[in-house]
Formats: sequence, C-alpha cells, structure tokens
Amino acid sequence: MSLFEETKIPAIHQNDPKVNQATWLTWSKEFLSLNKALRQQQLINGKVTSVKIRAYKAGNYSVNLKNFDKDLLNQLKLYAAELCRFNPNQELIFFTGLINRKISGNLLQFIFATLKEIIVAKHKDKFAALYIPLVSGKKISELPLHSDLFVTDILLNIFEKVKIDGSGHSTFLPLNFFLVQILPQLESMPLSISEKITEILTVVTKKDRYDELVNLLYNEKHPWNEELLTLMETHQQRILFTKGEGYLINDRNWLHGRAATNGGILKKRLHRLAYCSRD
Repeated sequence: MSLFEETKIPAIHQNDPKVNQATWLTWSKEFLSLNKALRQQQLINGKVTSVKIRAYKAGNYSVNLKNFDKDLLNQLKLYAAELCRFNPNQELIFFTGLINRKISGNLLQFIFATLKEIIVAKHKDKFAALYIPLVSGKKISELPLHSDLFVTDILLNIFEKVKIDGSGHSTFLPLNFFLVQILPQLESMPLSISEKITEILTVVTKKDRYDELVNLLYNEKHPWNEELLTLMETHQQRILFTKGEGYLINDRNWLHGRAATNGGILKKRLHRLAYCSRD
C-alpha cells in the first residue's frame, strides 16, 4: 500500500538539470481510488478547524476522527503509517499533481489534517505531526534559507495558490554544505557564534529556536550579514513550483526558504504538513 508513486518530471521543469536529478512523485492510483469516499467523508465532517498550539504561536489544522467511516479510517491509518516511514534523509523529493481534477485544494487540506490526526492519535503525542497554517499578508515576501526546527523532522509542502508572474521561487541548500563550506568562510563571524548556529541546527530539542537562529544568521546589524547572504544565494538551488507541486525534505538535513514574491503571500499559497519519521 503506497500513498505516492513515482511519475515523470513535469514538462515545465525538464530543462532544469538540478530538478532532473530529483525524484518526482504523485498520488498512487490506489489512493486516488478513495477519492469518492474521501469527498463524502469531507462533507460529513465539514470544514477543517484550526486549534492553537501555544508552543509554536500558531494554529494547527484538525479534524474529528470520531465521525469517520470505520473502513475508510482503517485504510487511512495504513497510509499514515507508511507516510511516517517515509524519510528522505539527504534526498530532495518533489511532487506534482497532488491537486488535480479528483483532489481539490480543500480536499487536500482535509487529507493532510486527517493524516495529521491519525499520526498524533497513534503515538499519543500532539507534536508527532503538525499541520500549521502559512503566515500570509501583503507585506510578507522573502523568507531566507532556514530550518523550521519543529519537533517534527520531515516537512511536506504542497503549493496551491501561487503567483503566476514568476516570483517566489523555493530555495534549498544542503545543511552539511552550509556547515562545512559556508560557515567557515565567514571571517567576521566569531567562532562562538558559528558554534552556536551549528548547535541550534544539529541538536534536537523541543524548544522553539527558530527566532534565535534567524537572528544569528540574518540580523542586518551583524558584520557577516551581507557576506552570508551572498554565499547563500550563490550556492542555493531554486525551483518555481506551480499548483499541486511541492517537496518533501528532512528539516535536519536541508535549509529551505523562499525568494521574494510580488504582492506578498496568499493565504492558501501552500499546505504544510510536518511529521516525525518513525514506525
């Protein structure tokens, strides 16, 4: 039983040599066969709700599993278990067609929220999976390379409402390359700061250290800020995803970000499901 299956590289990306080296996945045919049952269950459950998570100062999309058809829920539990075993490690996995004629953006949201609830219930841990809404707004644009540093280590991002003007590329940089090739080049950065950044990025903790990381890396008052940004931009990978496309990464092995978008970030730009890789 597979949630995804390998597929061809979308024509729009075939001329990008770095993208050509990546694995592209889409929904498996067996999962798509549940389309009708999923839509019926979505009508029964109603809208996906958002519950606040104090630890992350954000909401967390949720559904009520008690309303589910028993047979459908049992099948989805198998898919959720398979997803938890899916750890890309050092690989960058791309997706296409996750929003299509059978799976709308709203249904994708319902699927992700359901998988999240199943994972949380199975492991009796509210942080075993997270489905956090994207922060949006007209003034929000560029997001420099970073790690989310959630308790969860695997990040699945699927885009829905994206700009059609060519702005807002997703950016990626292997964490090991950053630690070994970029940090040592920053002569203006004290060794103590470099060691602190390395510790934040490599030591697993339940404490939210995202703001601390971003401040150390990108505060304009730091003498290394301009040099760091230049090195990041030089070595990062870039790809412009379209509707229904996205990526899966291990947040402990990759830095990821977003190039500037024209006119800010749309509310439903992407669906962001994070989970812990485990059996």
